[in-house]
Amino acid sequence: RAEADLRTAEANVEAARAAYLPNFDLTVKGGNESRALENMLRPDAAFASALGSMTAPIFDGGALDASFNQQSGRRAELIAAYRKAVISALGDVEIRHDFET
Repeated sequence: RAEADLRTAEANVEAARAAYLPNFDLTVKGGNESRALENMLRPDAAFASALGSMTAPIFDGGALDASFNQQSGRRAELIAAYRKAVISALGDVEIRHDFET
């Protein structure tokens, strides 16, 4: 369980880190260009669309930092819980081994 929780925390940290990067949606639906792609390829809209998408992470910086720090803190907490679970399990094995001999 501790290992599964730690894997989830790692994925959450990676998702928080990825949120710093610009997000582009280039989609195709049913063999036709989507409206988002069609509008983005227009000369008058391409720059504005790309600029808006690339600057969004800059203006959300405080929220992105808070989310990343929260996820990193949760990961550190789960690393400690995982280590404790491993040490506890090894202690249980050692105690049982001593009783059997």
